[in-house]
Amino acid sequence: MPWLAALLGLLGPVGLLYTSLILTSLALLLSAVSLYVMAWLGLSRSFGIVQLLLLVLCVVSAGYYASQPPDLRRFPLLARFDRPGWLKGTAFLIVVLGLFWLGARTFVELIGLRGVSMIPTMRTAERALTVRLPLLRGDIRRGTIVIYPLPDGNGQLISRVVALAGDTVEMKRGLVSVNGKPTDDPTRIAKLRAAGCLDENLDENNLTLLAVKDQQQAKRLTVPAGSVFVLADNRATNFEDSRYFGPLPLSQITGVVHPAARSAGLPLTHDECFPSQYRP
Repeated sequence: MPWLAALLGLLGPVGLLYTSLILTSLALLLSAVSLYVMAWLGLSRSFGIVQLLLLVLCVVSAGYYASQPPDLRRFPLLARFDRPGWLKGTAFLIVVLGLFWLGARTFVELIGLRGVSMIPTMRTAERALTVRLPLLRGDIRRGTIVIYPLPDGNGQLISRVVALAGDTVEMKRGLVSVNGKPTDDPTRIAKLRAAGCLDENLDENNLTLLAVKDQQQAKRLTVPAGSVFVLADNRATNFEDSRYFGPLPLSQITGVVHPAARSAGLPLTHDECFPSQYRP
């Protein structure tokens, strides 16, 4: 079915060999993917409409280009691939899926958030785009959200970088100061306060480093070279971050996380800030 093949060629690379308009199909595919990612990162309530419009665009474009006869003079190999048979088709599909899997693990990946440590920036079960390849991440700055393995190797954590090498960090009443200046986003802190999700008396919100393992308590800490200080956005209860294991070496960061913007505009309730086992 050439029409179906062309449709696959637009929605994914599987059907590109079935149409002579390979470059056009590839350009439309890349454009659709780019628009999808930008919409996912930058839109909130309109995101569902954008998804639908992109899908309609792909289907209509596929129907149009499928109606155009293939130019075998420009692409004579298409005559060979027009009906590759189930064996070649399956092999090609496996190769394509393998490349996609490798790319997802190496370059970018969609991950699902578990837990409430990044409330209100990210919500439980929300999906976020993670850039894995160091060349694509950009510089790690204050405010960058990163993912890294747990110190015990059992899972991964997502936290926000609040201080860089050479910075002096201090936690007081749930607020962060870097080099003597407050650095928390006022909008995020106001939302936490309004929902009762900022516990000013919590020990973890008044110590930069807890007495864990061989480390001593500290109200103020200077980040060593080659490391960053990471914190959870949620200040309602204790979460494992640099207050527990100290500054995080840059070498342990496995990706930069780009959450969807839609969570920032959602209302926040008190119960959302606590893990399920602590809820009434």
